[in-house]
Amino acid sequence: MNHQTRRHFIKLGAAASGSLAAAPFAIGKPGAIGKLNIALIGGGGIAKTAYGECRAENVVAIADIGCHTLDIPKYAMGLGYPTLVEMEPELDFRKEFDGNSPKGDAATYRYEFPARGDQPPVTVYWYEGGRMPKLPKAVLEADKNGKLSGGGCLMVGDKNMIFSPGMRPTSPRLVGNWMELRRELPAKTLTRAVGNPVKEIKAAIRGEIANCGSNFDFAVPLTETVILGTIAIRSGKKVEYDPATMTIKDASLNAFIKEPVRKGWEFGEGLIKA
Repeated sequence: MNHQTRRHFIKLGAAASGSLAAAPFAIGKPGAIGKLNIALIGGGGIAKTAYGECRAENVVAIADIGCHTLDIPKYAMGLGYPTLVEMEPELDFRKEFDGNSPKGDAATYRYEFPARGDQPPVTVYWYEGGRMPKLPKAVLEADKNGKLSGGGCLMVGDKNMIFSPGMRPTSPRLVGNWMELRRELPAKTLTRAVGNPVKEIKAAIRGEIANCGSNFDFAVPLTETVILGTIAIRSGKKVEYDPATMTIKDASLNAFIKEPVRKGWEFGEGLIKA
């Protein structure tokens, strides 16, 4: 759940910038006004720093959120690539939550992930622009300070639920039996972060850890998953993606994967195997 909208981002940047890179700050092609059209990808201090360095140019878009929040279910449940990404135009329970209405360009996306071994398929919904999912009574009671109204993540299982308010998963908790579990926490089985990203990079270089938590094997599929949602809202169509060939079943959507750029700015030629 997030209150910024991908549609707002696209309105600002899609027509102006031919390509965006998955980096803290990405530079697009020059616009009609003779300045570079720039998209900043990376929020907080990163985006502020980048903006300070390029404010003389034409900043057309700023984005950041998806990889922070969708990271939670993708990492926790070992999700790979989705088999289907599709818009859900009518799916919203904001009025039921607090009587308010979402923004006019709010949107809901549905991601379908396949089974992994003995683990069942998973459906992930992304709500933005003030849209909200239908929150179970137990979650509303557990969220005593109403923090989920500002966004967050909710994972619903057969036996329990986990929710984490806010963009980043800094305070996840079980909905049921949370206090009991805290008295006797299970053994740690997952690798813990060394510290901030810079510390992790240095630790990996020194050989103290095998990989950074957000290594390319994890970060690339996560980024592609987020971008598939952007293709869904831009096209209004079902997106069925083949990561091996980097193509979409509906061939008319492949132009979104690698848009044309002007001569001298070519990248990844021959990458798409269609």
